[in-house]
Amino acid sequence: MALLLGLYGKPMAGNSISLLNIAESREKTRRGNQEKENSLGVEVGKMRKF
Repeated sequence: MALLLGLYGKPMAGNSISLLNIAESREKTRRGNQEKENSLGVEVGKMRKF
């Protein structure tokens, strides 16, 4: 992302920041989904034992 800021300079700084925020929020949702999948896997594992 620092590369983006370097390429576009000051005029694009606002846009780069919003892009960074989008990337961060995507990462958060991806992590959340992984956690959900992990918990589902545990639940399925428990069910398989019975």
